[in-house]
Amino acid sequence: MATLNFTVDDLLVRYHCKTYTELANLLDLDKSTISLWRTNGLPKGYQRLLYIESSLPLKRRRKREKI
Repeated sequence: MATLNFTVDDLLVRYHCKTYTELANLLDLDKSTISLWRTNGLPKGYQRLLYIESSLPLKRRRKREKI
């Protein structure tokens, strides 16, 4: 498997969020968790999920619903 090195900024782009607060709300996490991830990097579980998601063909990816 390739080296996993996604960042919080990659999540902002992937999920079309403008702020870290918006990202935290989308992922149903506390803002402090996002801050911790910015400092220490994303946990391996999220890294794996993003790797798998980015490997899917475009037509099989889930579209984000606008709220």
